[in-house]
Amino acid sequence: KAAFGMDGGEIRQSIVWANASPQIGGESSSSFPADPAHMLKIVQHYKPTVILTFGKIAADGVLAMMQAVHLQGLDCPSFKCIGGPHPAARQGDIVAKLRSVAAEWKAFMEAEGHIESL
Repeated sequence: KAAFGMDGGEIRQSIVWANASPQIGGESSSSFPADPAHMLKIVQHYKPTVILTFGKIAADGVLAMMQAVHLQGLDCPSFKCIGGPHPAARQGDIVAKLRSVAAEWKAFMEAEGHIESL
């Protein structure tokens, strides 16, 4: 959240943070597959302009969700998808990559008029 300037205000209020699965693990090593139906419910409810995916599970979940939407003729609002690494990944450049995702998101949101220039 720090990479996105989560110090409060308009930006903080414009992001809905949700997991790709409704399951929550009790340990840091817990990992669950994405649940496309769960993800679709969130997208249908919030109608996001942008979906940020953090990690392969979330990115694959969005793809599976969109495949289900297409194959089953389900209703889903259009959105831009921006992918990045999972914040808990153990690579040395995670912070830089997350800041890059944040910069891409901010630029898109500013261009679309959803947030003021920062």
